[in-house]
Amino acid sequence: MKFDKIYVGRGIAAPTPVRRTTHLGEDTGDTFARILQEERDAAEAELQNPENSEPDTIVTRVLADGSVVTRAYKGARLISETTTHGNRLTPSKALIAEQATYLSGAAQSAAAMLASLTPQGAAEHTEHISNTL
Repeated sequence: MKFDKIYVGRGIAAPTPVRRTTHLGEDTGDTFARILQEERDAAEAELQNPENSEPDTIVTRVLADGSVVTRAYKGARLISETTTHGNRLTPSKALIAEQATYLSGAAQSAAAMLASLTPQGAAEHTEHISNTL
């Protein structure tokens, strides 16, 4: 392979002068103080209502493929669902075991939670539920 020309140039460029990003009339300390005050004055973000996000019932299901499904309920409302997938190659959604844990107000929340699960096909699995207080 033959090169027609080899370009020889400087590999290092001359440094460019540093530009000031701050305004001439404002000191760095003043800028930081202004930014800090803006952060203090900003309204606090309310991402969720803590009274509604605390679960009173946790249902844990173990499926035949080794998957574990954990659901947290507040009364009849589903708050969160977490699935940990199993390691078996053949996925099976057959239910092996189910456990319900009632954290507070167990008598009221258990009836509401089971009533909400019935339309979702859990009526045939209610015999697997064990109550742990």
